[in-house]
Amino acid sequence: MDAVTKTRLKKSIITHREKSATFPSLKELEQYGFTKKQVELGVKDKIIEQLYATLTSGAVIKVFKVKID
Repeated sequence: MDAVTKTRLKKSIITHREKSATFPSLKELEQYGFTKKQVELGVKDKIIEQLYATLTSGAVIKVFKVKID
């Protein structure tokens, strides 16, 4: 993954968090223009972290946050 895409991915997650006070799911990141493969590479490269969140309906989804060193 190139440096520009890494920066865009981080910025998109931070912006989503500021606007909605939630971590974005894969579906939301895809709406921002990222593919599933790009998100997986971000996790593999340790740029972002994958977490699991429980919705009020009881469903568990994967969400992503920027990894802070």
